[in-house]
Amino acid sequence: MFGQVKNKQRGSRKMTSSTLKYGINYIKQFGLKTLGVRIIEKKRERKFDCQGFYEQNRVSDGQLEEQRMESMKWEKRPLVSIITPLYHTPEKFLRELIESVMASSYDNWQLCLVDATSVEEERKKIYQIVSEYQQKDNRDGGKQKILYEKLRENYGIAENTNRALFMAKGDYIAFLDHDDTITPDALYEMMAMEQKMGIDSTRAVMFYSDEDKMNEEKTCYYEPHFKPDYNPDLLCANNYITHFLMVSRVLLEEVGGIQGEFNGAQDYDFILRCTEKAENVVHIPKVLYHWRVHNASTSGGGGSKDYALQAGRRAIEQHLQRIGEYGTVQYTPYFGFYSVNYEQRNKRKITLIDISGRLDESVQEDQESEAYILFWDSSLKPLRYDWKEILMADIDRKGVGVVGGKIYNVKHRIEEASYFVEETANGKALVNKFQGLRAGYGGYMHRANIQMDCDAVSGRCMLVKGEVIEKIENYAEQITQPYFYEVVCNTAKRLGYRVMYEPRVEMKMTKGVGICHTK
Repeated sequence: MFGQVKNKQRGSRKMTSSTLKYGINYIKQFGLKTLGVRIIEKKRERKFDCQGFYEQNRVSDGQLEEQRMESMKWEKRPLVSIITPLYHTPEKFLRELIESVMASSYDNWQLCLVDATSVEEERKKIYQIVSEYQQKDNRDGGKQKILYEKLRENYGIAENTNRALFMAKGDYIAFLDHDDTITPDALYEMMAMEQKMGIDSTRAVMFYSDEDKMNEEKTCYYEPHFKPDYNPDLLCANNYITHFLMVSRVLLEEVGGIQGEFNGAQDYDFILRCTEKAENVVHIPKVLYHWRVHNASTSGGGGSKDYALQAGRRAIEQHLQRIGEYGTVQYTPYFGFYSVNYEQRNKRKITLIDISGRLDESVQEDQESEAYILFWDSSLKPLRYDWKEILMADIDRKGVGVVGGKIYNVKHRIEEASYFVEETANGKALVNKFQGLRAGYGGYMHRANIQMDCDAVSGRCMLVKGEVIEKIENYAEQITQPYFYEVVCNTAKRLGYRVMYEPRVEMKMTKGVGICHTK
């Protein structure tokens, strides 16, 4: 986003000195076994038939026409300014970008292009192409919708983006990289959601959508990113929002522009700052953005992007400071993904309840301040000594009401981790998302190994704030029920708390203990 560097073309990666150096450093930090797991997972990711998915979900010409007719009848039709910094942009990419915007079924937009290309011949060509499309776009009675400004020099991606923001007159601001495209229904879907939710540009709101990747020739679409709704803990682990992002002008003015000190992760910093001020963070669960992968790009997670990783870590750290939380941001084996080691600021009383019945009575470990309740199956074997400290630090945070870990069965596969409410054949149900995944594997977008908010966690390793338990009716009776964990998590969410999944807390079932207490 905002001109970030991307992976090499799918299937055509060449070994470079930078890639080799990164591989060696990766093995030193995470081990050869972890590298092997990552390679296997990457191959599995590419088995998804994204091309078939794209063809199945592509909006038809008839649907686009219906969208045009519908949007023309809206009482309020906000102007959307699309921001795109150009820099040595190839003709093919520029044409496809402009044409994707011009094909939008929602027509109240402007495209703001700033060009930092340093080679005069290239710059003249870019200007010629832009002028060609400016002449074609006369749908508003001569009102110019494609704006272009030649920059005196390359100020860097952050400042170049800010220069484009100066041009924007829209009620909403959307961001589009110079080598990517949007779907023809992208703007419509954003504005339709605004209409549906009854919100408008006078409020501090932001929208984002799902996305996928496309090859250089724009003939293959792959690796779709199906994103969750706003997930604060996941966002502190990875910039999963990225594309397609649109914010209200009110929100933009409140948070300010793009900060150059975070170059390489300037979009991450901007998104984090937006979430701190936004009244609504709205997810559009549709692929509305195609992220182009091509040979001119330089990174696939190699050493050339160390600066981006460092900038991302600093962005998270400063975000935590602004919201009053404390923690150390650490790298993970997954490029662009982080883990936060939160600090426990206060001593709390823990009441331990053994749901296996092996312990005769509850155990109180600390005697200060308000109580936390730890539900734990003592037949499980903790895989790290500091697991209680990790849970305590997580739940000590203001917005978290429940924290849970990961449980492996005797076959070294995940028995329980995080639960999510999903649509099933029988309607909405709580799904044990990562059950069956082999130990060490992260699954889709590495989420089995990433901190995040979820709908429920396992009752066999669950730390709960005392005030949540106090709000549960017939607590003594319900605690004996197999779905007590669900009652606890639902109560926490009803009280405005988040339920956090902590993958660093790992438990293993011992031999002869194969009964899962929560299904």
